[in-house]
Amino acid sequence: QYNRVNVATFRPLPYPVSESIHPLQEPFHPGPLRVTCAGVIRREKGREALARLIDELSLGWLDTGRVQLVLQSTRKGLRRVLPARWYQRTKILAQPNPECKQPIVPVAFPLSRDAYRDLIRQADIGLFVYDARRYHARASGVLTEMLAAGVPVLVPAGCWLSDQVAQPNYLYLDDLVARHKTTACVTW
Repeated sequence: QYNRVNVATFRPLPYPVSESIHPLQEPFHPGPLRVTCAGVIRREKGREALARLIDELSLGWLDTGRVQLVLQSTRKGLRRVLPARWYQRTKILAQPNPECKQPIVPVAFPLSRDAYRDLIRQADIGLFVYDARRYHARASGVLTEMLAAGVPVLVPAGCWLSDQVAQPNYLYLDDLVARHKTTACVTW
């Protein structure tokens, strides 16, 4: 976007990712699907959308134990996103604990380097609810780290985050179509 101003030429630099962030050898675990929202929860990172999503996920997903939502947050941040019934029974963990069985697992922000690496690597899905109006044309270290760890991500459509994952998604879908995995010929 800065190149459009025509003042100077800008080039992106690679985002440094710790070499210790790589996929787990055995990524599957028994229990609920662990959906992780890493990084502190801020308004531009979709705090309001996250609060609505938690409400919508409660019945049928969080309440039944099918999904576990792991949130990295401060106490103040949690108060802003969690409905009262969830907020009252949550305690922020000092570090990620894959053995925790709570439907919503708040994890402290910030974490030590090793604890953060574990948080990322233990995720089944990375969740990003960034607000496209408030958070545009930026970088997301958490997105880069999730992808480096081999964690699939959910991002909002129509947002710069979706642009980051669009090309690999389309290449994957094109490959499926080429191998006839998603299409069939129907004759009448």
